[in-house]
Amino acid sequence: MKSRQGKILFVIFALCSLSFLIGCAGMKFAPKKGVLFYPQELPEAGQAVKEARAAGKDKQCPDAFKSAKDLKNKAYEVYLQCMTEEAIAMAKDASDKAKALCPEPKPEPKPEPKIEPKPAEPKPVDTDGDGIYDDKDRCPNTPKGAPVDSNGCPKDSDGDGVYDYEDKCPDTPKGIAVDSNGCPIPLKEKVSIDLLVEFDTNSAKIRSIYNEHLEKVSNFLKAYPDATAVIEGHTDSTASEQYNLKLSQRRAESVMKYLIENFKVDPARLKAVGYGESRPVADNKIKEGRQRNRRVVAVIESVVTKFKTK
Repeated sequence: MKSRQGKILFVIFALCSLSFLIGCAGMKFAPKKGVLFYPQELPEAGQAVKEARAAGKDKQCPDAFKSAKDLKNKAYEVYLQCMTEEAIAMAKDASDKAKALCPEPKPEPKPEPKIEPKPAEPKPVDTDGDGIYDDKDRCPNTPKGAPVDSNGCPKDSDGDGVYDYEDKCPDTPKGIAVDSNGCPIPLKEKVSIDLLVEFDTNSAKIRSIYNEHLEKVSNFLKAYPDATAVIEGHTDSTASEQYNLKLSQRRAESVMKYLIENFKVDPARLKAVGYGESRPVADNKIKEGRQRNRRVVAVIESVVTKFKTK
């Protein structure tokens, strides 16, 4: 019986010894106080204290160094009492204290450089109020309200040399001379055409050789609608004065009728007058003279307005 009890006691003693040798939760081989394995936090705390001593922290701040060292030793004691979690917490605290010993004073922060505010840029000025600032305005004294181009100069849209704000004729064609108001300078010009048709003796019939000539006369009348014509009939002195007066009238009316019927000339613009033999242009004593006097004539005129060019 006694032999059996002795064996049981031996097993219990062996287990306790083994537990004492390897620790409650051994994780790192670090023989100390008869125990081969400790949680790694405890040896790490010891190493932190050792490094602090090597760095001279035990002399620089002895009280704080002693506190960290004592806490490390206390962690070992608590671990040997099988209070593993408490011991690990103490070891971590001891490591932190050992690593934080004698902190170097933080350098005084350098003062931030003083940034001087930039001077405000001057506001652009538009003295003449034309919408173009003075630094870009090539015509700085433009009258108020005058339209200007991108250079601040008054516009001259039709290029006649008179600014738009002064131009009373703003659409003058290119090349036309203008006055100070920008309006074309009118020039009155007289235009005319001579009508001349000669007749055979004692005849009011228009010969065909005059067709082209009369067409030119009609074109002139169409081109100048304000023009009118007094068609004058004449004769030589072969017959009596009274007869020649009537013959000259028939000749004038023959030409007038030709223009109306063939070229649609407005009758209101034409007038036929016979002068008989009273206005000869040549000598009736010779054949050639008499031929020249048997005639119908008219000077057709019109006044047109043209514009002076540059």
